[in-house]
Amino acid sequence: MEMIGIDVGGTKIRAGIVKNKRITKIITERVHAKSSKNKVLKQIIQIIEQLFNSDVKGIGIGVPAIVDPKTSILYESVNIKSWVKVPLKKVLEKKFKVPVIINNDANCFVLGEKLFGKAKRYSNIVGLIIGTGVGAGIIINRKLYSGHDGAAGEFGKIPYQNKDIEYYCSGKFFKNKFRISGEALFQKALKNNSSAKNIFKEYGKHLGNALSIIINAINPEIIVIGGSVSKAYKFFGKIMRASLKKTAYKKVLNNTKITVSDKKDIAVLGAASLFYQK
Repeated sequence: MEMIGIDVGGTKIRAGIVKNKRITKIITERVHAKSSKNKVLKQIIQIIEQLFNSDVKGIGIGVPAIVDPKTSILYESVNIKSWVKVPLKKVLEKKFKVPVIINNDANCFVLGEKLFGKAKRYSNIVGLIIGTGVGAGIIINRKLYSGHDGAAGEFGKIPYQNKDIEYYCSGKFFKNKFRISGEALFQKALKNNSSAKNIFKEYGKHLGNALSIIINAINPEIIVIGGSVSKAYKFFGKIMRASLKKTAYKKVLNNTKITVSDKKDIAVLGAASLFYQK
């Protein structure tokens, strides 16, 4: 049996065929994030058409938006502004005639880590995606927790300093404050640029403060960090942990494992695995 798993991010879409819990084919495209609702939807349909075959029995999709758990309608995507009240499930099921399950991208990420990644042996997990925005997927007692309206884990919206956590702890921090992309900054840091390294240290302090909120609120066994910014972890991880020590309970922090995802397509696997959670 084959499933299609799709990870719709703020800057790109990755989609793959998953068979026997392994990806057999993968497609990556830049997402038309600033385009109309219908144009983004058309792009997703075209990607599915490249993967779809008669053996596909379902499509799982992770999206950067709040998803109504009852209707599967997408509400309020921060990174794809045009995506408001999108009936994605209804449209895709009509088009492809197979079941479609939709969830938040961070939920798909944490599910992937639980089933295939670094969180396999844990029951209470937070998967934190740091990229264009910030979002967290939460697993409590081995079950995905989405909250009453599907908005659990939206820590980026929590007020912080003069803005919110997302401003200081996502790629927006580098763009808005230093006029540089996270990727460009990472490349400079790799070349031992001291200014770039100092920016990542400043970023690490903010992320440590944000993680202390998550740890104090959720008390997970493990936090797995993913997303494009996570690959620069070696430049901000030490400062992040030092910041955490100042704001989290010592015993709780000592019992919380913090690690970085090491699987590129874990969210694609997680999206396809939404069917295993039914």
